[in-house]
Amino acid sequence: MRPLRFLLLGGLALPLAAPTAHADQPPVTLHLATTLFDARPAPDSARLLAALKQADDAMAAGRMSAARRMYRDVIQEQRDARQYAGTALWRLASNHVYDGDIRGGALMLDDLAAEAARYGDPTMELRATFEAAVLWQKVKRHDMSRRNLERVDCLLQSPAIAEIEKDRVKKRIVA
Repeated sequence: MRPLRFLLLGGLALPLAAPTAHADQPPVTLHLATTLFDARPAPDSARLLAALKQADDAMAAGRMSAARRMYRDVIQEQRDARQYAGTALWRLASNHVYDGDIRGGALMLDDLAAEAARYGDPTMELRATFEAAVLWQKVKRHDMSRRNLERVDCLLQSPAIAEIEKDRVKKRIVA
């Protein structure tokens, strides 16, 4: 026990015994690494909700490209602030599908599934992955559809997803 006590005391005394800088030495500049949570301005949530509503209104009015541009602006702002852009990504994917761009919708849903996984939203990951699989099947990209269905199978085993959500997907899967 005694050697351990000396080691602990030695560990405390060594930093105090470090030599100090002399007056004739130039000062050393320390560069602090930015942390993972560096100070980025968080977007105003009320303004983002208003922007999403404006994009929804543009989509309802048939101005699909304007709505896509607005959704992308919201997504970019949220990503710049390291915020989860799930809602805007879902609506952008819907915009692509309603505009007849099934492949673009599938790509957006795959992007949403990856973002949901990154931000810990397994329910949205399940929904987006499954819907993307359906869209990939419609454009005859069976390899992509199979890949997504394999992920869906894994997500259906997740204890983090509510059973009602799992049942909604299971009812739509055709063997």
